[in-house]
Amino acid sequence: MYQVFDLQYFGNINYFNILLKNESIIFDNNGLYQKGWFGNKTVITGANGLITLSTPLLGGRNQKTVYKNVKIAYDQPWRQQHKKAILSCYGNAPYFEHYCFFVENLFQQKFEYLVDLNLHIFEQLIKLLKVKIDFNLLDDVNNSKENIIGSKKYFQENQFQHNITYPQVFEDRNGFIENLSIIDLLFCTGPQANNLIKIS
Repeated sequence: MYQVFDLQYFGNINYFNILLKNESIIFDNNGLYQKGWFGNKTVITGANGLITLSTPLLGGRNQKTVYKNVKIAYDQPWRQQHKKAILSCYGNAPYFEHYCFFVENLFQQKFEYLVDLNLHIFEQLIKLLKVKIDFNLLDDVNNSKENIIGSKKYFQENQFQHNITYPQVFEDRNGFIENLSIIDLLFCTGPQANNLIKIS
């Protein structure tokens, strides 16, 4: 049996918590892109509270396009803006020096399709988390529908069932904020991130 997941842009902590309970996962690149989901956005925290980083899309976010065909727009300098925001927010995090290279390298690259950007980010994140997990795109798997379990509804129903707490950079100003982007956990806890996800 395979669990099918959406590919997210720097998925949040609970997204990774649910994903990593599986030994093998499939990312759905054949479904329709849905606005309001996390396919092209992530949430981090700064000195003044939550910051949503959104990747602009050709055709806008209201398009009815198969996810694998969704293209990224580059008419605005969003890569520089996202890099600046992440490095600024986590410059004082305990493990900033360990992971800033990942952010620097990522935003020097240019991906035509959203699915390629998100898959690259996921591949790099599981390396940083030191996690071994088999994953494929739905297009690349030859399985009957009986062997594939859709999990978007499961994720929506269980998205707040976690209890990870850890010191955050701006916790003294904003209080502890749950379920931020996985990069918040990485910059703040470093190699402990893996265990924190697994015990939740």
